[in-house]
Amino acid sequence: MTKPTAETTADAKSNGLELEVSTSHTPALVRTSKSISELEKAIEHYPEMIRNEVRWVQGFFLEHCHNNTESLRAIAAKLGHDKSREYFRNLICGDYFTAKANTWNAGGRAWSEFLELASSLRRYEQQVQRTGQLPFVQTPTYRCISNFIDSKRAIGAVCRIGGIIAPTGGQTSESFKCYRTLNNHGQVIHVESPANGSLPALQGKILEAYHVGVTGISRRRELELRENINESRTIIIDNAQVLYQARHGAQQPCFNWLREIYDDRRPTIILKFTEEFLNDLSSGAAKGYFEQFIGRMGGLKSILRLPEYAPESDLRCIARTLKIEGKGALELMHKWSRQQGRIRIVFDKIQLAFTFAQDDGRDRVTLEDLRSADAFEPQSSGSDEEVES
Repeated sequence: MTKPTAETTADAKSNGLELEVSTSHTPALVRTSKSISELEKAIEHYPEMIRNEVRWVQGFFLEHCHNNTESLRAIAAKLGHDKSREYFRNLICGDYFTAKANTWNAGGRAWSEFLELASSLRRYEQQVQRTGQLPFVQTPTYRCISNFIDSKRAIGAVCRIGGIIAPTGGQTSESFKCYRTLNNHGQVIHVESPANGSLPALQGKILEAYHVGVTGISRRRELELRENINESRTIIIDNAQVLYQARHGAQQPCFNWLREIYDDRRPTIILKFTEEFLNDLSSGAAKGYFEQFIGRMGGLKSILRLPEYAPESDLRCIARTLKIEGKGALELMHKWSRQQGRIRIVFDKIQLAFTFAQDDGRDRVTLEDLRSADAFEPQSSGSDEEVES
């Protein structure tokens, strides 16, 4: 192994990188101390098509690869793109397109190879995220969510705060995760509202999503947030009703801050909440306070209201995608979707049916498998026979 020299180590540190020198035969690791915002600034001079994909790779490097260049290299090599450590370091840190010698010609070999690499990494992440799980199905309801967020993200949109009303078990959380995966890392983040509904906890979760070390110093935390939040960012906040604290009356810390950061930095903010919370927004003591949010959403009619139960079009789409056929299958899925847990019950039962099919050596689910899943109950008692050691 070649030991980094004092000069190369100094160069790395000046670029926000740290070289971890291994004492074994494994190569040194290259990590960055930069946030996603700092990395994005380093590639502002890249051509737009390349820049958009590199932004995604930067986020993949920080999140999936845990800030480890060797891990990124290994994944890329497994996908048929064997590149050097220097290639990824230069790519991520903005060292390409700075001189004629390292500028890729549009449509040329280096240009095309990188776009193929980025596409392979995107497919890889989607596959890994669903390993051992049923594939995510882009139902008509998902497309409504996706189109709604797209419209709010448009730079020219007047109202860039979006409200989504959905019941528990209405597939929104998985839809948000899918949308985030399909869009650039860092540009779209999805956070669950903190259980205690506090502003420091919410800010900490957002900073964590931007790969910024969380600090307890309020002023420093605010500066980091403003550094990372801008008009290209989309912040999806799940179960936003938790952020409302009735005891604070007209002084709501989380919503006050969201309004301020929206007015100052103009990100897209998507708030998912329950129907009951909408009643708090539009009536009673909170009506005057939340009128400012309803206005920034474009009015009550601009809020996306998802159906209480999975529509038949969603169930047909799920059945078609998972190759489940027959009227009887759809009838079972309809019944499950109306139970407590709604669409979660549908996928849970289908997953169980796939388990029964696989145990029988089949990769297709039959109506009988679905009926067995429907009738299944966990064993509630065991044998009194002694277990032999």
